[in-house]
Parts: sequence; C-alpha cells; structure tokens
Amino acid sequence: ADYQIIALSIESPRVRESLITLEDDDGFSVRQIATHVALAKAIVRFDLAKLLTFHDRVRDARRFADPEFPDSFPQVRSALGYDEEIFAEHVSGEMNAALREQILDGIDTASVGFVANARCLTEGVDLPDLDAVAFMGSMRSRIDILQAIGRALRKPYGKKKTAYVFVPLIIEEGE
Repeated sequence: ADYQIIALSIESPRVRESLITLEDDDGFSVRQIATHVALAKAIVRFDLAKLLTFHDRVRDARRFADPEFPDSFPQVRSALGYDEEIFAEHVSGEMNAALREQILDGIDTASVGFVANARCLTEGVDLPDLDAVAFMGSMRSRIDILQAIGRALRKPYGKKKTAYVFVPLIIEEGE
C-alpha cells in the first residue's frame, strides 16, 4: 500500500489556553492533550475512519480510550466540537485473547473508531481496513515502529489504499 506520514503540529500554549479544564493531576499533561487535539484534527482533515494508537504505557492507552476520563480522546474530540460517535477501546496483554479479538472485531465493523494499545498490537494483527496508526507516545524500538506501521499498510483484497502514519509535533513556547 502507498503511505503518507502526517506530522501535524500544534502549539502547546494554544492548547493550554483552550483545554486547561481537561487536565487533572492524575491525567494527561497539556502536552499529551495537545497530541489528542492534533489527532482529532488529522482524522477530519485526512478523512480517517479506523486507527490503532500506540502509547508508552497501558495506563495511557486505557485512559486515552475511556470516555469516563475528562482528558480521554473521545472527550477532547467532543470539546473541539466533533460530536460524531466513535468506537473507542483499548487492548493490553493483560486481557485474554478472546477479549482482544472481540475488541478488534469491533473496530473492524465500526464506521469510525480506534483501538489504543501499548506494545500489544505491533504484530499478529490483520486489520486490512485500517486507515492509520498514530504514535501518541515515544517509541524507541525501530522494530516496533516498523511492525506498527505494517498494521496500516495491509490492503483489503483487490483494493488500493493509502495508509497514514500519524506523528504529532508539539511546539512548546519559544521553539
């Protein structure tokens, strides 16, 4: 499949001013929330429907997907005015294989959505209708990065597609 890298930048001070109500002591930092804003904008701009997001920790993947948290991706999207319903789940190695498969079936049948994970879906996952992978944390392993990108590169049988790789660029004040 063809691919395109989306390196969308957002200025951290702008996010700090507009979304400070979403930050809490146990949650994501303003910088992390800025990556959520950038991803929400990329989904609309590039018409992305199905994504896998990769995070540093299972806790981050879980919080990113769970709309019960005020700084989750579904809540950030809503705060930005994107009210379309979205399938939002996370998977982790702590889950049994049947539950992970059920969640992956959910993204496969959803019209719009994502599955968040932390080093759980880099290999052995076949989701040919996936539009993009999004790196929401730092990944240092080249092998993990290539494996993650490979998730989006799989093509549905007999169809052409462009896969997207989302890398948020957060610009701090003075940079």
